[in-house]
Amino acid sequence: MYGDRLVTTDNINLGVKARGRSSSKADTIARLLEAARREFAINGIARANMETIARSAGVTKQLLYQYYESKHHLFSAVLDQTSGVVMTELLATNFDDLPPVQALQAFTDAVFDQYRVDPLLGRLAREGLGFHEDHHSSHNRFIQLKPALAQKLEGILRRGEACGDFRQDLDVRATLALISLVMTGGFTNSYLLSVILERDTATGEGREAWRRMASEFVLEAIRRKA
Repeated sequence: MYGDRLVTTDNINLGVKARGRSSSKADTIARLLEAARREFAINGIARANMETIARSAGVTKQLLYQYYESKHHLFSAVLDQTSGVVMTELLATNFDDLPPVQALQAFTDAVFDQYRVDPLLGRLAREGLGFHEDHHSSHNRFIQLKPALAQKLEGILRRGEACGDFRQDLDVRATLALISLVMTGGFTNSYLLSVILERDTATGEGREAWRRMASEFVLEAIRRKA
């Protein structure tokens, strides 16, 4: 930790440019965060082992604690970096060239596919939900980037309202919350859904079936009724 700042690859790289430090420090941070990400996703915060993380990253535990004074600080940094990557990818995706219905489907697919291609993301999200209920982080990329993502979704919704595809005066934040919960539910609540549906919603055919059901549910929730 540097003061109360989270040490991530972003602010380390900025420090390298500003102070001319060796890029080896940024490489070390990147290895630590990647090792920690895997350890937290597999074992959860409670069972994650700092020595295992340090060994996987190829550093000593003492060096790990120079950057992150506790397991909670390290997990917060992992969540912050992961949220930044997820949100930045969504913000970089262009939906403006698609008709509103197809744009909404592409938006929901983009949310779903982030969890599909990253098997650790659902596990980290589950751990993160409990963590944020009990811990306050002064640096949270999800909160920082949420307004921009809501604005991106609003553009799709307003175009759909204008052409008569969607209901009028849709609440953007409520719609974003609905999409987030429904599209990621097969990964973040895979046990519950798999038991109810009697199919694995995190892999294979069960996963694709949940994608279709979730996407159709979102669309029907906002589609203008005849």
